[in-house]
Amino acid sequence: SKGTATMALTSNKEGDVKVQVLVKATVPASNTSNTTGLVTKYYTGTATFNVAKQIGTGNAVVMTIGSATMVVNDTTVAIDAPAMIKDNRTFVPVRALMEAFGATVDFDATTNVVTIKADGKTITLTLGSSVLTVGDQDVTMDVAAFATNEGRTMVPVRAIAEAAGYTVEATYNADGSTASVVFTK
Repeated sequence: SKGTATMALTSNKEGDVKVQVLVKATVPASNTSNTTGLVTKYYTGTATFNVAKQIGTGNAVVMTIGSATMVVNDTTVAIDAPAMIKDNRTFVPVRALMEAFGATVDFDATTNVVTIKADGKTITLTLGSSVLTVGDQDVTMDVAAFATNEGRTMVPVRAIAEAAGYTVEATYNADGSTASVVFTK
């Protein structure tokens, strides 16, 4: 009814993969002689996706910019805040990422402090601050963590990956913009 749809693609081929999509839709009829008021129409389009090589052999999380899903070890999982680009930096929802790797995430709304316990490490960050604490060591991020209008904490990709000990690699669209980020442990 809104003219939008979501689909997930997987490929056994690296490089450019051309995909044709065919959508069958029941829409209001443009003429009044139709007794049901509805007609079936077909829409089609072709898009080319660049599929990156498989990254990592252990636990892996893939977050695609703007997507309401992430891939965790070959399983698609819904998330309530998509990865995003803001001021030329890539941000990801910290709870979704960390919980996908088995970490715990707590948020203290009175102090705006996020506490993450991952693989024996304690990581804390404060919304609006560019300082991230790993154990007892302060690390300065190049940009601050922030909350979305929906209250989801977004953190800069590289800083949170390095703090948690994960490897991060970006994939890119044809225009050079970031398409997705792949975290491995």
